[in-house]
Amino acid sequence: MPDCRYLLFLVHLSRWFGAALLWLSLGAGPLPVWAEDAEAEPATAAAEADDAETADTEAAAGADTEAAAPGADSGSALPPRVTPDLPHNREQSVIRHLQQHQRPHEAVAMVAGETAFTGLLLRNRSRTPQGGVLILHDQGQHSHWPDSAGPLREYLPDYGWTTLSIALPDAPPPTLPARSEPLPPTPANSDSETAAEATDAASDDNNSAAADTAAENIPTAPEPADSNGLAGPGTSDSNASNDSATLVSDNEPALPRLTGLPPLPETTTAAEPEVPAPSAADHYREQMLQRISAGVSQLQSMGQMNLVIVAHGHSAAWAIAWLQQQQPAAANGEEEGYALVLIDALENSYAPLRLQDALSGLQLPLLDLLTPYNRNSEFTNRERAGRMHSQQREAYQQIRIPALSLRADYANTVTRRVRGWLKTNAAGRELEG
Repeated sequence: MPDCRYLLFLVHLSRWFGAALLWLSLGAGPLPVWAEDAEAEPATAAAEADDAETADTEAAAGADTEAAAPGADSGSALPPRVTPDLPHNREQSVIRHLQQHQRPHEAVAMVAGETAFTGLLLRNRSRTPQGGVLILHDQGQHSHWPDSAGPLREYLPDYGWTTLSIALPDAPPPTLPARSEPLPPTPANSDSETAAEATDAASDDNNSAAADTAAENIPTAPEPADSNGLAGPGTSDSNASNDSATLVSDNEPALPRLTGLPPLPETTTAAEPEVPAPSAADHYREQMLQRISAGVSQLQSMGQMNLVIVAHGHSAAWAIAWLQQQQPAAANGEEEGYALVLIDALENSYAPLRLQDALSGLQLPLLDLLTPYNRNSEFTNRERAGRMHSQQREAYQQIRIPALSLRADYANTVTRRVRGWLKTNAAGRELEG
């Protein structure tokens, strides 16, 4: 019997080794465990699964970090944000429109200060030239606006006027108001806090005074004498001073005698105060006046000395401000050559003067045209006309258009009314030579 059992054991052992070799050759994974190791296997598998999950989490976090900061290793920064330039985009759209209609020669490159802009020029198409007209569009429009600037610049050349419509900058956006300071504490709270602070200060003073008095009353013990019976250095101040003087005189050389006063330090010139950079409002005011000057100079260089400025909406205040900056003779009407047409004039918050006050200083032919699209109140329009009439301004005229008869072409009620007024009040003549 023992031999049979031994033989059976060997048979089973050989079978187990054969199965193990076959299992490993097929790559099926680790060998199965015995019964006593079955309890430890789940814990090992769970630990391995946790390690794998931790590695995956760290890899994902690293990928997220690289995605959140692209180009961190290469040193490249994120592209800057670009704010669209609306006035420039409007100018380019007008130029493309003229190119599509085979009219690119009307665009004229101009410069105001250090800024380049575009003007639209149309020459006189009549046998009797009358002068030049500078057209200023309203805020948020362009130099070929279909309801105002466009019809005028295309209609007036048939009646002897050379027109130039220029692009104007947009007004800067309004700034946010400053944050108000917090309110001061109430009187009751302030009195109580002041009284508490005074009480604390008095108690601190009393404590410090008591400490100083106690320190002064502490007796000073004399220092013991040395082996020779001499008193210590703290017994007499005079002896200590004599000893210190003797030591100084014996060990240190005498100070050299001064031959003169030391030179005075060089005086440094005070730095010039930094000039603050111009604000957006100042830049806007400067640009408006410079562009009007550039437009007038362009017309004068073409031989147009009889000039009319047509201003729409918010541009009215800038046309008046520019006329006031010219020579007193021309601004006051003593010298012929200027006229002004306002269409639905509006106040401008950046202008130096109110519209009514600025108009009072002009003595030149002036048309104040009101259309159904006027955004002023009735009281404002009546007050402006009444003030000009009270000052006996015969060259001022306010005309109301009750309704617009807009047609498909550019000959509408506004353009015909402006052309008739110019023929009567601002027509020029051709000079010989």
